[in-house]
Amino acid sequence: MSKPLSFLLALILTAACLGVVWKIQDCQKQIVVENELMPEDFAKQHGAPPGVALSNVFLGPFRNLMVNALWLRMDRLQKQGKFFEMVQLADWILRVQPENATVAQYLAWNMAYNITVTQQNYDARRRWIRKALETLQTAMRYNPNDPVLYREMGWIYQHKLGDELDNAGPYYREKMAEENFRIFGGVHSPDWKLLAAEPENWNAFYAKNPLLKRICSGREEELEKTFFETGNLPDKINLDDAVKEKLITFLRNMVIRKDLLIDPEHAAWVEETYGKLNWLLPEAFAIYWGSMGLKKIPGDRSLHCQRIVSQGLKMLMLSGRIIYADGKPGKNYIRLPDFDFVDTACEEIKKTAHLIQGGIQFSGYHYFLMDVVEMLYLYGFKDRAAKYYKILQEEVPTETQGKNLQDFVMSRVREKIQVFRNEQLQSTVSSFILQSIFAFANDADDDAREMLQSAEMIYKTYRKLHDSEEERERLRLPPFKDFKRNVTDLVLQRFPDLSPAVRAKLDLQENNAGPVEK
Repeated sequence: MSKPLSFLLALILTAACLGVVWKIQDCQKQIVVENELMPEDFAKQHGAPPGVALSNVFLGPFRNLMVNALWLRMDRLQKQGKFFEMVQLADWILRVQPENATVAQYLAWNMAYNITVTQQNYDARRRWIRKALETLQTAMRYNPNDPVLYREMGWIYQHKLGDELDNAGPYYREKMAEENFRIFGGVHSPDWKLLAAEPENWNAFYAKNPLLKRICSGREEELEKTFFETGNLPDKINLDDAVKEKLITFLRNMVIRKDLLIDPEHAAWVEETYGKLNWLLPEAFAIYWGSMGLKKIPGDRSLHCQRIVSQGLKMLMLSGRIIYADGKPGKNYIRLPDFDFVDTACEEIKKTAHLIQGGIQFSGYHYFLMDVVEMLYLYGFKDRAAKYYKILQEEVPTETQGKNLQDFVMSRVREKIQVFRNEQLQSTVSSFILQSIFAFANDADDDAREMLQSAEMIYKTYRKLHDSEEERERLRLPPFKDFKRNVTDLVLQRFPDLSPAVRAKLDLQENNAGPVEK
């Protein structure tokens, strides 16, 4: 074949390929528009970063060809375990195709999971998780109606930060609680409605408060950074109390939006819908993002986000109340059930059941009812426990046949020791200790001793089942004597009138105890 003919055929094939690429690109855009994943006028409303605009102009249809090549390279790096190089390639793809939600999801996952486990330093791990969350939020600007992004955001909070699979989990939660407590002004939850009414940027703030422009102009970044780190203004800024409070409220709003990635208006809606949340816990943020996804989802693609919400509410019910030794976040705390979420959690888990193939029998709803009955009973809410036990008897007669309420609860406790999560263990054991304290206070000493014996049996059995060096580091469970003392001290701080009589009886229990536990 002559060279001119070969050249002509090459041109024809190139043109044909470009035509196919253009067609695919048009189809992709049509899918985005039809499913309302991105508003049609997004670019007109918000504009695009310079790099994105340049790639659209100069690369045109070649963008997709380049992205395909990068994907192939990224896949090879993934198989080779070269996660840092892979993250760089994914970042390039996002710069060229910022509307590509799949890349953002892929990139965030690798940052939060694959890269973090390569880091020995826990602070370095937190930074990578933070970068993963920021990547997802950036993608949301271009894909505001894509539920996958909201699901991934909620999953990282629920699973990576809230679960126990990462041995740095306790450190993540401790630091998260300390930061949020400081930013919120020493409370577990800010006034979301107040913050939602605040201006969303400095220019709008100056328009409402022109006198503060002279003080703050040019120092905005410094003020936000200082507030994030200290929860207050720099020492050199002197203002009267009313003006200072205005500036602090605005800075709290800005830091929550930029650093915690939270929109106060939606946070206020979440609490109106589900109840007052403890925003020191990852579960509250998981519920926030899952519910945001539910609001954005067109049609019926709601199962994954619904699961994030229902699972978050379930965990808050099981262990959503947190008591710190001195009232401030730290290592010394206990987590207890928050029974304000019982009804809401049941309702949301039922919603999840109706979205699952096979319905309620395959949703975990019945297992959750069993947990509800057990926890209500152990914490002394026997009337409410009986109410839910009646529902359980009607829906799952095979689990309750021949058992009264007490028999059902105690048999479940014995069975669950084998599969307890750390927080379930602490919550259950704390409930026995708590009830024993009030039993001692009411001179029901025999009942109190029985509860303490049950608590000790459960606790020691669990520690023996998780006695490897790795699990001891991950769970950080002290000997039962120390755990009991910590719970007792926390409770007696809240109920000082109980202290003299109850502490004497508890000390007597310790004096009558057996050999010291190691």
